[in-house]
Amino acid sequence: SSVVCALSVIPSDGHFVWAGRIDNDWFTPANWEPLGLPAVGDTVLIGPDASVRLTNTTPVLSELVLTNAMLTMTNWSTALRADTVLIARGGRLTLPGSFTDTEMSNRVWVVCHDFTLAAEGEIDVDGQGYGGGYGPSNAGTAQRAAGGGYGGRGGSNPKWGDSRNGLAYGTPEGPLQPGSGGCGIDYGGAGGGLVQIEATGSIAIHGAVRADGLIGRASRYQGPGGGSGGGVYLACQRFTGSTSGSISVRGGSGVKEKVTSIAPRGGGGRVVIHYEEAAPWPPVAIEADVGASGTETEANGESHSAGWGSLYVSDDSLLRGVNVLDAVFPVRHAVVWIGGCTQWQVANLAVTNAAFRLGDPHVVLRVSDELVIGPGGRLGAACVEAGAVTLADGGSLDIRAGAPAAPDGWGGELRVAGTLSIGADSTLRLFADYASGTVPRVRAREVRVEAGGRVDAAAKGYKSAAGPGAGYASGSRSGGGYGGQGGAGKTTDANGGKTYGSPVGPLLAGSGGCYNGRGGDGGGLVHIEADGTITLDGTITAQGGQPLDADDGTAGGGAGGGILLAGRKLTGSGLLSVRGGDGRTYAGGGGGGRIALWTGVPPEHFGAIWQRLLATGQAPESMTSTNALPATFDGTFETNVELAGGTGGTGSAAGQPGTYRWIAAKAGLVFVVR
Repeated sequence: SSVVCALSVIPSDGHFVWAGRIDNDWFTPANWEPLGLPAVGDTVLIGPDASVRLTNTTPVLSELVLTNAMLTMTNWSTALRADTVLIARGGRLTLPGSFTDTEMSNRVWVVCHDFTLAAEGEIDVDGQGYGGGYGPSNAGTAQRAAGGGYGGRGGSNPKWGDSRNGLAYGTPEGPLQPGSGGCGIDYGGAGGGLVQIEATGSIAIHGAVRADGLIGRASRYQGPGGGSGGGVYLACQRFTGSTSGSISVRGGSGVKEKVTSIAPRGGGGRVVIHYEEAAPWPPVAIEADVGASGTETEANGESHSAGWGSLYVSDDSLLRGVNVLDAVFPVRHAVVWIGGCTQWQVANLAVTNAAFRLGDPHVVLRVSDELVIGPGGRLGAACVEAGAVTLADGGSLDIRAGAPAAPDGWGGELRVAGTLSIGADSTLRLFADYASGTVPRVRAREVRVEAGGRVDAAAKGYKSAAGPGAGYASGSRSGGGYGGQGGAGKTTDANGGKTYGSPVGPLLAGSGGCYNGRGGDGGGLVHIEADGTITLDGTITAQGGQPLDADDGTAGGGAGGGILLAGRKLTGSGLLSVRGGDGRTYAGGGGGGRIALWTGVPPEHFGAIWQRLLATGQAPESMTSTNALPATFDGTFETNVELAGGTGGTGSAAGQPGTYRWIAAKAGLVFVVR
């Protein structure tokens, strides 16, 4: 009789407790106490050690509390609906697993008024997006083991390098999708799943939200790519949380089973947080990094490497009042997009042990006094203005060109009213837009690059097979050209990539080697204007990228890029390099780039001179042009300037050397012919 009593239909007082008598299906009436199904306005308690499967949308509950139990949501259209949702200690929201392009997909979808994820509660959709080889990034087949892409692109496979592999998709502000799997099918890591929480009131994150991509399964012959990070979409009136809270959409690592195997990383996913109020910004850690390990290298170029994922926030609450970015700052390894923001303005800014960049090229970082980037610090933007900039002890500043955003049509700009100082082991990176070729420039009163310091535009120009001097493809592949012609491939290439631009005024980036997705990226452009002296004791490089290490050896080296330094005086004993990238076994080397050093020119004439160079390729007649080093530069041409083209593979040609000019103002007034 006790059993009969337990299964009798007892009128509910509005509270349903999970009993799980029959199976784990939410919609089995006998699984609830009292017997029946929760209805509109009821409270649902799912307690210790329970495992519940939700296959369809719930009625609008009054409250759902999940404690030391797991709720698995299946089917894309399934929503958990309630006024209040609490994922308490030990509670876990999750999905059943990854899926293919043709299967029903899944997401964690919660629609409520208030949502709270307590400390030691979690939402876990790691690897529960698209499976290996599936997803919108078109990650390819089992033989094309690239990393999956989503918010950032996945890493390329050196055996194939197809540009379709691992592409980013979607937009920073949403709507979001699950992450894509790495290649190949049955071996690639699965992409992260999708978490979507829509609250008309508040969202409080005190626990972990994870949507990471996974590492692939080891293959005997090649390591598959990691899956991309997934998506986390939060929409609410008020966003809150604490230091115990975290959101992660990291890419998966590549599998490297043996020395010769490949292992491309998965790209980061996407996080979107729409809100009306989030001030002060909660200290919830947000991570959108690439996979932790893999075989890609910056020497090939950015277009081959896995990329950080994105974070979109509704306003500048994240940055409001911030003058120190360090390990405590909650955002790490993400491209940050800020709704309605045109500038981030602070008096001073110090960056250590923190890394992120501003995604919108039209947002200007303005530091009225000093920007200091120190140990473990990396900051990126298209446009930065500062009173002074100091990079020290391994600090890094990235200026990334996008659509023309800076004055005079430049794709990006670093403008320093005082001194730009780059210390030992520290780097200023200058990225051209690798698709369009738009370039950034640097303007300062004084520039100092100390011994061990670096201005780096190596392999940061046009991507593989792109640019005015892109390498040619036929039976074998040729190197890219710029200052020197690219080297021809072994058999049927009549010529390498062509030359372009002006020897006295390199204002363009170098072109990529052939062929698409496998050749080295071209070198970028280092364009520095100083009102006073440029002191170079470190390295300035715009070398061409190395091609991917493809088995058939048919990828050409990228051309060297451009270096244009203009100031009253150039001193030091550092290195200037625009060397071309080397060709693989049967492919041509990249041509050398172009270097031009302008001294003695009043800064008010810079703009007009560059316009003349773009129009005619010629320096004003009031200038002298020579192949010597400036007398104030303490070094020799042979040891301080690298112009060589990259070496060619077996039976293939090396790239031709690039060009060098020192252009000095004659004594007296500089006349600029327009």
